[in-house]
Amino acid sequence: MACMLCCFDQKTEDNVGSAAAEQVPAASSQRQISGDKLVQVKAESERFMLEKNYYDAIAKLEERLKLEREIHGKSTQHEDIAVTLGHLGEMYFRLENYGKAQLFLIESLDMWKRLHPDYTEYVDERLASMLTILGNVWEKQKDFEKAVKYHEEALKMKKAIEAGVATNDGRAPYLSTPGPAGSSS
Repeated sequence: MACMLCCFDQKTEDNVGSAAAEQVPAASSQRQISGDKLVQVKAESERFMLEKNYYDAIAKLEERLKLEREIHGKSTQHEDIAVTLGHLGEMYFRLENYGKAQLFLIESLDMWKRLHPDYTEYVDERLASMLTILGNVWEKQKDFEKAVKYHEEALKMKKAIEAGVATNDGRAPYLSTPGPAGSSS
């Protein structure tokens, strides 16, 4: 009896193994198709954003977000996903839908924080832009304390970008060091 179970398990593993092997090229090819589609959708969403065609931009950004989550994994934290969430927040901000803008921007910021726990020392133009828009949303909602907080974080990041002080990994360690601007240690 033990032999039958052993043989059954081996046959099952062999069948599963060969089925899995057959699925690998299919999954790989599906990822390639999704990746190719993502490149197209990303270009279209960016074109609509530049043209200030916010409704079409939102539709393409939602499609882009779906593809990015399909490629990277639904629960995966990835900068591409954080950026797309930020763009969605910006489009809703432009349409004066501050509630939806806030939801997308906070989800984007939360992802940036999980990706870079010391995000206020991380220097990234996309993150700085998203922080600025989040500050604008809080300003429109008359929460000036939060607006100032996010604008200050964005300003620090933008100054670091302009000064060219970011390291290869995007960090600018001096950002957390108090002192007058332009002073050297």
